[in-house]
Amino acid sequence: MLNKYGYGYGFILFCFLLQVVLSSSQEYMVFQDKGSRVNWYQALINCRNSGMDLASIHSQQEQNALYDFLRDNVDSRNGAPRYWLGATEEGNGQFYWVATGAKMVFTKWLIDQPDNYGGDQYCLAMGMGTFNSDFVDGGWDDLKCSLQLPYICQSVDYCSQSDGDFNRL
Repeated sequence: MLNKYGYGYGFILFCFLLQVVLSSSQEYMVFQDKGSRVNWYQALINCRNSGMDLASIHSQQEQNALYDFLRDNVDSRNGAPRYWLGATEEGNGQFYWVATGAKMVFTKWLIDQPDNYGGDQYCLAMGMGTFNSDFVDGGWDDLKCSLQLPYICQSVDYCSQSDGDFNRL
């Protein structure tokens, strides 16, 4: 039986089971072809226009899941070594996740990062492979938000954002 928004009781059960069995499961979309490389702000807009958010990472488990996803699903021969994630330090001087406004607790910064090199590195990128012979797989770097990079969107977790009123989803 569906409610007026098209969600049925199966959706409620699915959310419950998903939370119990796969508590950090996320759906990711990677935009990496040359036409999809955009600055951080446009990446955020593109993700939100798709009903998603720029990817955020709150634990080692989520870091591993995203890294494994990229390793298994992205052809690094044709991709860039860095991907936009959904954090910035613009506005308050501390990195925070834009999807929630939460300050970063878990981090995976590369050595000597964040460094705000040049005084204008306010956006977060994740590296894959090597970059300048020292870029560690999965490590984070602060970069100029204007750089044109591929980006990673993640599904919005309706289960954890819900207050139990599934008629409003």
